[in-house]
Amino acid sequence: MELSSGGFHGVLVVGFVAEHGVEDVAA
Repeated sequence: MELSSGGFHGVLVVGFVAEHGVEDVAA
């Protein structure tokens, strides 16, 4: 598992999408 800033940001984005859905992210 990579802990670079880019990789960590990717994890945060995936978590946000999983929580709120793609529509909220795109809005």
